[in-house]
Amino acid sequence: MSKHDNVLVVFFSRTGHTKTVAKALAKKLDANLIELLDKKSYKGILGFIKGGYMAYRKKSSPIEKLDISLANYDLVILCSPLWAGSITPAIRFFCNKYPLPQTAWLITCGDLTASVAHLPTPENNIRTIIKIKDKDISNNQYKNSLDEFLAML
Repeated sequence: MSKHDNVLVVFFSRTGHTKTVAKALAKKLDANLIELLDKKSYKGILGFIKGGYMAYRKKSSPIEKLDISLANYDLVILCSPLWAGSITPAIRFFCNKYPLPQTAWLITCGDLTASVAHLPTPENNIRTIIKIKDKDISNNQYKNSLDEFLAML
């Protein structure tokens, strides 16, 4: 990736795994970082079930207002957990609301064999996609995967 690229890292995290990786990524890239705050709560087992259902149904969920112009960025890296085979409702809302430049996806998940269904960005607009296991994040063993992702940008 060239040094002139202006990069924004956008993430949603329910448990903190995605937040951990997004912060490390933004630091390595010297990029701006935005956490999406969903207006719905996904705490506890009921929140887990509700979030999974909404993600599976490809529904979006309103987020707290952002004061940002994406026109200032050449690349937006979207970081989302994988819920029921799909990205989170907050990330889906962001993608549908804001016109995005080139994108890259960093997906956190329990199983690397899980497929990612229906990303809400045009396929020809995606530079790369990587999945990182939650277990590797918990064990602080995700840095090699992060370096691989950076090399693909």
